[in-house]
Amino acid sequence: MASRRDELNAYNFARKRTVAAFLKPLPNGSVDSAPRPLKHAVPGIVMAVVVLAGFGACGMISPVAPKGWDTPEAGIIVTDPSATRYVVLKSDTKDKSGKSVGVLHPVLNLASAKLLLDPKKTGGDSVKKVKEKFLDDSDITQGSMVGIPYAPDRMPATKDAGTAKTWALCQQPSGGSDEASVQQTVFVLDKSDESKVTSPSKGRLGSTQALYVQDKTGKPYLVSSNGVAYQLVDGPGGDFDSLIATLFGAEAKPQTVSDDWLNTLRQAPVPISLPSVDGLAGTSTAPDLPAGHNKVGTLIEGAQNQKYLVEKDRLIAITDFEASLLKETVGTAYPSGAPEYMKVQQTDIHPTEGSLYDNAPAVKKAGGKLNWPKQKVTRANAAPGTGGKDVSCSVYQGDNGGSRSLWAGKSLPIGKISASASSYVSPGSGMLYQEQTGSSASGFNYLVTDTGLRYHLPVNNDSGNTAGSAKKEVNQSKARLGYGEVNAVKVPAVWSQLLPSGPDLTTDAAKQTQNS
Repeated sequence: MASRRDELNAYNFARKRTVAAFLKPLPNGSVDSAPRPLKHAVPGIVMAVVVLAGFGACGMISPVAPKGWDTPEAGIIVTDPSATRYVVLKSDTKDKSGKSVGVLHPVLNLASAKLLLDPKKTGGDSVKKVKEKFLDDSDITQGSMVGIPYAPDRMPATKDAGTAKTWALCQQPSGGSDEASVQQTVFVLDKSDESKVTSPSKGRLGSTQALYVQDKTGKPYLVSSNGVAYQLVDGPGGDFDSLIATLFGAEAKPQTVSDDWLNTLRQAPVPISLPSVDGLAGTSTAPDLPAGHNKVGTLIEGAQNQKYLVEKDRLIAITDFEASLLKETVGTAYPSGAPEYMKVQQTDIHPTEGSLYDNAPAVKKAGGKLNWPKQKVTRANAAPGTGGKDVSCSVYQGDNGGSRSLWAGKSLPIGKISASASSYVSPGSGMLYQEQTGSSASGFNYLVTDTGLRYHLPVNNDSGNTAGSAKKEVNQSKARLGYGEVNAVKVPAVWSQLLPSGPDLTTDAAKQTQNS
């Protein structure tokens, strides 16, 4: 009788033979050569698991939407691939849990989008990228477009916004038939551009150069290289024409500039005129004068080319600029020829304290000194139509109280802008500044961007929460735009107001729908 093992072996043989007959029905086929059904199935299953895991990992690494993308006021949603910007705002509708239902709004520009965010919710990363198809397929409520028309779409980086810039106001002939008409452009330049108006090799005036200009009423000025405007007038020592001939030449014609341009300069308290000398050609009673040099009006030159003037009762030091004017008015003290400097040893003279015209009322009011330019100057600019440097710029560097200088050239210092443009800001740059008037420590805050516009940032509550019990919020616009920790640069109002104004940047304004 067969054992149980023999019966099991017989069963397995019969099963294999039956399977072989179906899978390999050949006359010479054997049971052992028949394919095994699970031989390739297992690797296939393993491969499928790996592929699915890969897609899962890809989804985790690059999700179609980041977590919390639909949280109201928590981020700027930028769609892929269209790069359309959206924000999710709260609505009056509540969900089952009592929370406000978010509404998706397209937004006009970056500044508006930032103003609509809550800085406490952004977590330092306000931009959330979302696949466009995912957004289209989501069940979030779609709202109207919101934002502030003409608000900036590009704003300066935080560090750049708190850095003082170089300002320049340039005047050029308008090209019209009226010679008195001018075209002006204001520049706000960062480090990459400022050398175009501050470098001596690119047109900045040196200490011995000056501009000859007039306002639109014809009032003439000499403007020194450090930004001081001196009115030119008739004087006791000679008429106006003689003064102009002495300073710039008999045929000199001034360049016309606007009042705005003149207001950016410091105004000298004492006008420039040809000076006179009291008691000219008489004998001076000044002590210890060198022999032969005691005639009133005598010009003396001592050590290091220092110039002196002999007056009725004293010998005073004068500047080279004053000496150049006096040479035109003291001729009667030199009957034998043109006035010349009498060179003496420094030890032979004993000048007294004092300066030219220091007893005149206007000079006393100015601190006892004329404060005219110290060196003889030459003209750097030219009248329109002469082919010379007929573009003149007043330049201001730094914070409130910064340095001033001048620039002259044949064309605008930045050549890549339209001649008709009223303002230019270095691309990608800008500044957060406080407008200063006089000695006041307060003023309006503005953001200037490379649009060339200045945007007012209100200090008081601008969040829309004006209830009496609401905590007073200040500088919310500044904080929402990302400049909460930036100290505003102080800029004089005469410079600030040269820039054209854009809209106020407030949260309430950014919430306004744009149905058109």
